[in-house]
Formats: sequence, structure tokens, C-alpha cells
Amino acid sequence: MQENIHEQMVMETRKILKEAFISLMEEKGFEKITIRDLTTSAKLNRGTFYLHYKDKYDLMEQLQAEIIDDVQEIMAQINMIDGIMFHLNQQPYPPIIEFFKYLEKHYRKIKALLSTNGDPIFRNKLKNIFKHIVVEKAFSNSNPMLQEYIPAFASSAFLGLIEHWLEQDMPQPPEEMANFFINLVKFVRPQVTKGFRE
Repeated sequence: MQENIHEQMVMETRKILKEAFISLMEEKGFEKITIRDLTTSAKLNRGTFYLHYKDKYDLMEQLQAEIIDDVQEIMAQINMIDGIMFHLNQQPYPPIIEFFKYLEKHYRKIKALLSTNGDPIFRNKLKNIFKHIVVEKAFSNSNPMLQEYIPAFASSAFLGLIEHWLEQDMPQPPEEMANFFINLVKFVRPQVTKGFRE
């Protein structure tokens, strides 16, 4: 019982620190954040901060790792060929909708991390997930040049789509974005397979 209470306290303290961290990132940018800023904003003392994190870089790394782990888990369920088949049958493709719902739920921290006030490394991490888990499977091609460049292009486009949606404060619901994304994949794939010599 006491262990459970302790775990809840740890989780709550980390949640408070992460929320303060995200707010400060939005306000002044990661590089300008100090531990004093964090503890003042979170209304906690420095000793409490150092019980949970070594420094602000450790906090940044752990925050990113949580998101990356979640995104990898969702993305591992995605097969774009299945997604297109669902779409052709006028059915929503659940894993893509789940992904956009995840973005919607965590949009403040993801938006902050992707912004110029965040960390460029996070953007590359997300792009690599899209490239290696989703895009390479959808755009397989025997042409070596296409096999190299199309995943790079498509993963950048996918990330750009996400960034724009978040920057606009998500004007479309996740279901509509999932449908739009499948439409983009449907458009690009025939160009890749038919528009070049094998």
C-alpha cells in the first residue's frame, strides 16, 4: 500500500515537472530554460527536481523517450496496404486513427518538441520511425534510386503534414486526418510504381 502511494507521488511530481517544462519551452525555448525556472514554475525545490532528473537534458530525453515508445508501438500496427484496402471499402483504418488521436491527446508537448523552441533531434527521431516502420513497407520498389529517395521524401511529407496540423491547433478531427493521409498514400504510390522505369 505504501509503495503504491510512493509511486503515485513520484508520477505526480514528474507530471508537474513535465508540464512546467513544456510551458517554459513554449515560452522561452529549451536552451534558455534553467533549473531555477523549472522549480519555480513547478513550485518545487531543487532537491526534489534532482531526485527525478539529473538535469534538464535528462528530463528532455525521458520526455522524448516516452513519446517515441508510444509512437513506435502504434506505428508497428500500421500496414499501409491494409490501410488502402480499408479506405477502398469505405472503412476507417483503426491504427492511423489511433495515431492521430494520440497526437491530439498529447499535442501540447509534441507541438512544443517539434517547434523551433524544442529539440531538432526529436524531429529526426519521429521521421526515422515513419521511414523505417511505415513508409519503406508501403513504397517498396526494385529501382534502387526510388527505394532510397521515396521513403525519405514520403517520411518528410508525413512529418510535415503532422506539424502543420499541430501548428494550426488541429482544425480537423483525427478521423478526417487519417482519411486524408491514406488518400495521399494512394496518390503517391501509383506515381512511384508507374511513373519510373524499373
